[in-house]
Amino acid sequence: MLPNNKKPAKKHYNVTPFKATNNEIGKICSICGSGILNDESVVLCPECNLPYHHDCWKEMGGCGSYGCAAAPDIKKADYAPSDTYVEGWTSEKKCPECGSMILSNALICRVCKSEFPTEKPMTRAEWENRIYDGKELTSVRTKVIIQCLLSIIGILTLFMLPLNIFTLYSDNWIFKVRRLPSELKILHYAGTAISAIWLIILGLLLICLFAKL
Repeated sequence: MLPNNKKPAKKHYNVTPFKATNNEIGKICSICGSGILNDESVVLCPECNLPYHHDCWKEMGGCGSYGCAAAPDIKKADYAPSDTYVEGWTSEKKCPECGSMILSNALICRVCKSEFPTEKPMTRAEWENRIYDGKELTSVRTKVIIQCLLSIIGILTLFMLPLNIFTLYSDNWIFKVRRLPSELKILHYAGTAISAIWLIILGLLLICLFAKL
């Protein structure tokens, strides 16, 4: 019998990663909170048989199911402050979008379905100013390119220049300039500059026209 101040050693579990099959695809990895995709490297917990991303299992150090014998032996905490990160299922963090309490390592909010670029807790300001990525970036890139192309058309300058200036300072447009990656910011600034140049050219042409009258 072990002394009262001793705990039995945690059993080490060996798992073999494999490519996700139809049995795992679409199921949720409870460590990161995201779905398992086709051909991703996954493992099955040898105790509860739940599927996990291989990288998630390695980072967690075991199963993410609370109470499973294969879960890592980590002291439980009730809450993770916004500037503190605790691995695994041991604590919660606040979703910066809807304010719901979710697992501290979740990459997707179970309530509002927002997707996070990192497991670490984000403040509201960090969330609102994050750089566009993933599907959101693909959509925004198209909108920025279209707006830039319209800015090149001289006859649209009276409309596009005010719109470009409005976009620079507004949070109510179809994209936010402060969240654009650097290459798209440059593209937007270039479109704004071109529309300004067109306005100057248009003004000079009008001056010349009235001078001849």
